Amino acid sequence: MSHSNRETSISYITTFFPSAILAVYPENKVSIKILDLKDKLWLKNNNSDTIAFLNEEEKNWYNDYTFAKRAEEWLAGRICAKLAVKEFPAFSALAPQNITIINDGTGRPYVSLIQGTSSGKPAGLDISISHSKTMACAMAADSYCGIDIQAKTNTLVKVADKYCLWQEKTLLEKHLVNDSHRALNLLWCSKEAIRKTCSHSFIPGFLELQLCHIDRLAETFLFSFTYAKDTRTRRVLCTAYNNYGLAICVDKGDIHA
Repeated sequence: MSHSNRETSISYITTFFPSAILAVYPENKVSIKILDLKDKLWLKNNNSDTIAFLNEEEKNWYNDYTFAKRAEEWLAGRICAKLAVKEFPAFSALAPQNITIINDGTGRPYVSLIQGTSSGKPAGLDISISHSKTMACAMAADSYCGIDIQAKTNTLVKVADKYCLWQEKTLLEKHLVNDSHRALNLLWCSKEAIRKTCSHSFIPGFLELQLCHIDRLAETFLFSFTYAKDTRTRRVLCTAYNNYGLAICVDKGDIHA
């Protein structure tokens, strides 16, 4: 089977947030892919066709997983990340096997491109990967970025004091009336997206980030946060996706090698 056919076989992977991204991050190139592991096409094609997206090194990593569910999540995240990278014109012609997704020493993923006999990290490209229960997603951007997806569970309510300030609860209640569970879900995802975006240099604490403003863009929310240790405002796009919260953050700063 050709590379193009392999990519077509999982074309049901969704591209998300297109109009909101243009409105909030007009100067950035951003691509997001999301995959439901319960999708019938994924279940049908989750075999040699999807594993064929991996190069030999990645296949070894995949085979190291003892638990099938963890291996499936890892594979789905990698496929989403590779397809997000291929949305960039500079990388669109690359076969998926030539796009290696590697975790650095802190667990942050990055891209290494195989071109000819050499490989290396491309300039001006960052990726982020997330999964929760039966959903996996990834994003690629030309600035530091972070994505998080989280199932709406009761645990988020039980541990709300670990990540939600009372001022945030008050603000959320004004914008998501009678839907506190969803509000907490979106707040958690948004703070996680910021933490992933910043993780190239530091990771802010959940309670060091404070939601200070909310805008609504159709079914999407724009959350603005302050950080206790600097004066910058960090903006996050978030939305409910089925029974999940999904959030992305893009930092307009340059990516350093």
